[in-house]
Amino acid sequence: MTLNRRQVLSAAVASLLRGQEPGLPPAYAESAALDAFTPDATDEIAIRLGRFPRRGDATLWVTVCLGDKVYSAALENLKLGSFKGRTPVETEKATFAVLGDGEAHMTRTRNAGLLGSARVTAGAHESAEPPPGAGPVRIRIDANFESGHHPVQARPGRMEVMGHAEAVIHVAGRVSRIRGHGKWHEQVGDRPRFAPAFTYLNVIGDRTGLLAVWRKAGAYGYAWIEDKIVAVKTAQFDPIAARRKFRVELENGTVIDGETVTHRVVSVPIEGRQRPGATVLVTSSIGPMTGHLNDWDPKD
Repeated sequence: MTLNRRQVLSAAVASLLRGQEPGLPPAYAESAALDAFTPDATDEIAIRLGRFPRRGDATLWVTVCLGDKVYSAALENLKLGSFKGRTPVETEKATFAVLGDGEAHMTRTRNAGLLGSARVTAGAHESAEPPPGAGPVRIRIDANFESGHHPVQARPGRMEVMGHAEAVIHVAGRVSRIRGHGKWHEQVGDRPRFAPAFTYLNVIGDRTGLLAVWRKAGAYGYAWIEDKIVAVKTAQFDPIAARRKFRVELENGTVIDGETVTHRVVSVPIEGRQRPGATVLVTSSIGPMTGHLNDWDPKD
């Protein structure tokens, strides 16, 4: 049977809506994430959505920390919404969306920098170690992000950018506001799996920031110092502890020495296991910073 041009186009559109784009790998996945936190780490939010067009489903991880209160959720098997194809991340404007027990819409516009917004609703658990699935506490987050530097391709398929973020949070009948540092990242390609072992540091100050990732295969990341972006060459971290020293060497020869102090730890259930992550305060040779330090070892 020979298809005419209209039939070919109709079949292509239908395939796109199902996420079956020509050349889309079977394991293709995409994610977008926004973190926002006060410089003293008292309050923070973390949002990460994942879309799997070939599988036809999505995930949403969300955490809200307000003082000593922590609300978090790890939601699986969400829906892709009306658009089920690959998000066109190469365009200036892109929207990532997931629907279901939790709902999230993340939109960003790229030019020299990046402007992003996120709106999230979910049922969370009042716990820093939530079980999988929705909890009884309804939360809503409306957040905005403005980059402090141009987006950086930290490695193939992964874009990271630091800057300023604000959020309005509705939780348990209370409205809270966060203004402070923020980070936006996007990742596309084969679905990431949490192996092999790595240590991930992402911390931000006033017009400074450091992304440094240690892996046995080699370190990657970048430092943001005023208006300059310099790639990471090597990264060393002390073993896991409440206080940890680190040393990062940049490609231009600059060495950044620092120490992290753990402020809180939140653990998210991923692939059947808890993945802990620490919010840290940092003193360093490029100034004070705040952010996250995560360790993962599949043997643990």
